[in-house]
Amino acid sequence: MPDILTQETLKYLASLRRDPSPLLKEMEIHAAESYIPILDKDSASLLEILIKANKARTVLEIGTAIAYSTIRIAAALPENGIVYTIEKSTDMIPIALNNIEASGLAHKIKLLKGDAMRILLKMDVSFDLIFLDADKEDYSRLFQFSIPLLKKGGLYLVDNLLWHGYTSSNEDLPPKYIRSTALIREFNKMFFNTPALQASLVPVGDGFGIGFKLTERGEDALKELHNCYKNFDTIALDRLEESQDVLRLLELALEGETEKHFEELCFDAKYMIGLGGSIAKAEENPEIHSYGTMREDLNKTIVKFLNGLKEILSVADEETQLYFINKYLQQEEEGDEMEDLL
Repeated sequence: MPDILTQETLKYLASLRRDPSPLLKEMEIHAAESYIPILDKDSASLLEILIKANKARTVLEIGTAIAYSTIRIAAALPENGIVYTIEKSTDMIPIALNNIEASGLAHKIKLLKGDAMRILLKMDVSFDLIFLDADKEDYSRLFQFSIPLLKKGGLYLVDNLLWHGYTSSNEDLPPKYIRSTALIREFNKMFFNTPALQASLVPVGDGFGIGFKLTERGEDALKELHNCYKNFDTIALDRLEESQDVLRLLELALEGETEKHFEELCFDAKYMIGLGGSIAKAEENPEIHSYGTMREDLNKTIVKFLNGLKEILSVADEETQLYFINKYLQQEEEGDEMEDLL
């Protein structure tokens, strides 16, 4: 069966597109000249159509870059709509802000600066649509962190799932694409097998994933949360500085404020336990000499956290104690260790 996306077909599709606005055209040229990856035109058109068809008012974009897709999202939203977009690159943020200002759509765009995983843990907003287009090595964790924020009936969109055709290729891959291809293949399996989604992959651009949310926000959180701490070795160590917020999160959770506080709290608990294992693993490498201080700091943080946790749980009712320990902490090898500490 011939490939429907031949060069002739691609040229034909290009001939059907409307000319972009002068700003978008300028951004496309800048991205090409500066080797900055942006959403391809066909995927961008599909994104705009899905936003309008879903009547989305609140959108979360993970990965702003120069704000090309951000501006196209904002243009597709109603006047009272808003897109929250997250970017960590200090090189990209000034460019993005300039483009957003030039677009005349700044009133519909909120740029959040910093690490997406840390920002997502603190967000308490529900979204009609989420668009993921960030570092490929972070796709799985960013998906796990953000899916609880999507409303039932909302759309989860992901770019680059065919990854230059490498995810479906049986041939030897170029060395620089071996790791990223493996990670995207792993993500694709997760995306298609997440119970909370009905997913499809459209062969547009570099492969456009579309997921329809089947569950209410928070309904699937308990099922998905344990995945958040699978890859501790690659999560930024500076998250330890947030440990000061942990006790307040627990207090809010026990007061019954929101399910989200419990999610954040339990990620902190398992993160610290798992990070200890990652540091121990790193210490086995004779070429690494800087983990001693990290281990000491981590141990102090864990002790402080657990002491506070015990103190607060000691005055909680038995149902709350069992809910916290059994539902969140007694999972696989971490369970016995945490139970002993508590």
